[in-house]
Amino acid sequence: MRRPSLRQAGLVAPLGFRLGVRHRNRLWAALLAMFVPVHAVALAEEPGPGPQTWPERIGNVSAAAFWRAIDDGGLTPTRSYASFWRSLPADAGRDEPGRAGMVAALDAALAVGDLRDGPHVEMLDYEGSHVLGEPQIHSVHGFRNDAFDVWFLLTRTFSEAKAGSGPWEQWAIVQDRRVEPNVASFFHYVRGRPEISNAGSDCYRCHANGPRALDPARPDLVSGREYLAEVNDYCRSLVGVVTDFDGPRPDFGDELRVSDCTDCHATGADRGPLHRIQAHAIRAAVARGRMPPDGPLSREGSIALEAFLRGPPDAGVAP
Repeated sequence: MRRPSLRQAGLVAPLGFRLGVRHRNRLWAALLAMFVPVHAVALAEEPGPGPQTWPERIGNVSAAAFWRAIDDGGLTPTRSYASFWRSLPADAGRDEPGRAGMVAALDAALAVGDLRDGPHVEMLDYEGSHVLGEPQIHSVHGFRNDAFDVWFLLTRTFSEAKAGSGPWEQWAIVQDRRVEPNVASFFHYVRGRPEISNAGSDCYRCHANGPRALDPARPDLVSGREYLAEVNDYCRSLVGVVTDFDGPRPDFGDELRVSDCTDCHATGADRGPLHRIQAHAIRAAVARGRMPPDGPLSREGSIALEAFLRGPPDAGVAP
C-alpha cells in the first residue's frame, strides 16, 4: 500500500575488538543493559497487531483533531440530502465497452461537480488503519445510473491530517452493472487520472465482493451518519460481484472452508470465496461482531478459522 510500517531501529556501534558483527552487537546489548534503563534502549518499532493494539490506537484518536481535519479538508457538510447517491448522467460510459466505459463513468461523475459539494460520509476506518499502520480517515462518495455504480474514496492518515500535511489520496470503485455477474474495478488517481490498481490484489484484501458496508471504527467520529443505513443496506444486497484483476485471476490458494462461513463465502455463493490474503479483514470482521451476520462463530468454527488463517495450505477444513 502507500506507506510502509515503521522500520526497526537497531543499535550498532563500532568496537576495537576483533569480533564479528553479531558478537559485537551482543556485547553492546549486554553493556547497555548494565547501565541504561530498559525503556531507554527499546527498539523504535511499531507494536504488532495484538488484540489490544488497534482498539487502543483508534480510541486514542483525538476527537477535536478529527473534526478539525474534516473542516480543513472542506468536508464539513453545508446541507443535508435525501439520499447518499448523486445522479450520474444517464449516458455516462454506457456505449463504451469494459474498462473504457468505467473510466468514462468516472470522468462523468467528477464533471458533475466537486465531490465535497454533495452527500458524503467521513469516518475512521478500522481495516485500512491496520493494514497501513496507523488510523486512516476515509471520505466516501457515490454516484449511480442504470449502468454503473461509481464510488470515490478520499483517504488520509490521521497523522497527516492532524499535522495538516500531505494531500488526500483519491481512489475509486466502479461496478459495471451492464454485465452479469457485475464486475468491480478498482482505481487509484495518479496525477489526476485513474489507474487500475488491483493488479497486485491489494484492494481485494478487504474487498472480496466489490463495494462493502461502511463500519466506522469510532461511532462518535462520523460525519454523514444519516447515510450509513442506506449505503449499508445497498452493499449487503450485492451478490455475485466479481473483481477485475487486470488479467487472469491470481491463484490465492485454498478457499476458506469453515462451515459457519461457506453459506455466503464460497465459489458459486453470493459473496464468493475467501482466502488467506484476506486474513486481516476476516479477523477484524469476526472480532468486531460483524461476521457471521447471524451470530458469533461456533466453538468448532472459531478453531477451524484460526487453523486456516495460521496453518499450512490444507488446514482449516471444518466438518
